[in-house]
Amino acid sequence: MGLVLLIFILNIIPVNSSTNNVIISFEKLSEINTGNAPFDVQLSGNLVLVSDYYGGLSVFDVSNVSEPILLDNQPLSLAHYFHIAQGYAFVACWDSGLRIVNFTDPTNLTEVGSYNDGVEVGAAFVANDVAIVTKTDGGVLLLNVSNPTNPQKISQYNATGIPNVCTIRDNIAFIAYWGASGSRIVFLNVTDPLTPVFIGLYADVMNTYDFHLKDDLLIIANDVLGVYFVNISNLTNPTKITQIDTSSVSEGVDTKDNYLFIGDSNTLEVVDFNDLSNLQVVGSFDDTGATQKLQIVDDLVYAVNYPKGLVIFRYTVEEVPTSSSRLFILPLLSSLFVVTIIFCTRYKKHI
Repeated sequence: MGLVLLIFILNIIPVNSSTNNVIISFEKLSEINTGNAPFDVQLSGNLVLVSDYYGGLSVFDVSNVSEPILLDNQPLSLAHYFHIAQGYAFVACWDSGLRIVNFTDPTNLTEVGSYNDGVEVGAAFVANDVAIVTKTDGGVLLLNVSNPTNPQKISQYNATGIPNVCTIRDNIAFIAYWGASGSRIVFLNVTDPLTPVFIGLYADVMNTYDFHLKDDLLIIANDVLGVYFVNISNLTNPTKITQIDTSSVSEGVDTKDNYLFIGDSNTLEVVDFNDLSNLQVVGSFDDTGATQKLQIVDDLVYAVNYPKGLVIFRYTVEEVPTSSSRLFILPLLSSLFVVTIIFCTRYKKHI
């Protein structure tokens, strides 16, 4: 009887098992006005460039992230999204076309070239001396910018709608379209910029403010619908894997490891997407204004906030242990089975 009691007690004692929950917290380090309507932010070493609808292009020294220093400003009319390459900023400036600014001397920004065919432009991206520029007439302009002082038109891809943000990866251009004709993200092969070739599109979107490419994932800041995760391993047949709703309007996205940082109107949110079947919000920071774009470098978030300007945060990843207790039911049943056999054996010996 004593053996039975001992085995029973050993099996019903609760066993603590620990797991770690991740929490990401933010510390706001600095904030500096850029003209009241910032659009985009790009980093180059210890320099941060910001485009602003009213304030043009500004460059800041962020060697001390707590005290960014304005080095220079280039007045540009209606500066929108831009891209930097080889010491030049290629800035889409709406009705004044593409403007090219040399920032190799950050204390003396110099506009060196431009291209304007009379149609408003919203975004630009440069790869292999080719700039793609999105136009409000539905066109995507391809320019030879090997000589930034004299950009030359190579070709134009025409479609309906209003193309917005864009990027190029491995000679594939990704262009987000807005408009009543159908919001979508179009994939073009620009290996030969003379003849851009349509590959496919993803159409389950609203107004795409931003998107991010990570391996075979296309992560879309999809307006009031939150953020979509799309498998683009096959560009002719992209498929949505999952989505996560955010508190308001998703506008800017960037990733660090398996964490997605989202600028969502007044809130900066972080989602752990290591397991796409179980997305987890692991941090947020409430701030006024709307985060248009953001970039993550190491443990820092560089964000442009409408209307505040450039805002810099430090984030900290903390693992919070949680414990739980559980009973080992199967071992308990096994032990009871063993005890039963022992009793039966002893019973037979007494017969």
